[in-house]
Amino acid sequence: MDFAELLKNGDEKRRREKYLAVLHHIIRRPGISRSELIRPLGMSKNNVGATVNAMLEDGLLTEAPAGREGSGRAPLGLRCTPDLFYTIGAALTQEHAALVLIDSAGFIRERRPLRHEGSENIHVFLEEIRQKCKSMLQTVDPAKVLGIGTVLP
Repeated sequence: MDFAELLKNGDEKRRREKYLAVLHHIIRRPGISRSELIRPLGMSKNNVGATVNAMLEDGLLTEAPAGREGSGRAPLGLRCTPDLFYTIGAALTQEHAALVLIDSAGFIRERRPLRHEGSENIHVFLEEIRQKCKSMLQTVDPAKVLGIGTVLP
């Protein structure tokens, strides 16, 4: 590997690290503005702007006016492109049990109630979860599903 390739690979690694840092903050705070990213990222305004612009061009992010009261121009909020990745969530409470398919923008794409949550036979309940997860995976690219999580009371 020559010096130019070494620099290119180093630049690519730094670019990926910046992308991941920006994604981390946008996933945690959908609708965050570019200016709100500066401090937590520890990057300059120009660096944040260049990174966000590149991510917009790469189709990783969307930008839309964020609702705000008052005068002046509303800031633009950043979100992940909805089909960037998906997660499946299992909400298991005493009142109800359901599986949800959530896109990378944080929106519920699909919700499926679980009917056997009170079943004496745990195998019946687990089989229902397996079947509904399998069905949800048929509605999106399975390679884009990061995993499954649970919400318990």
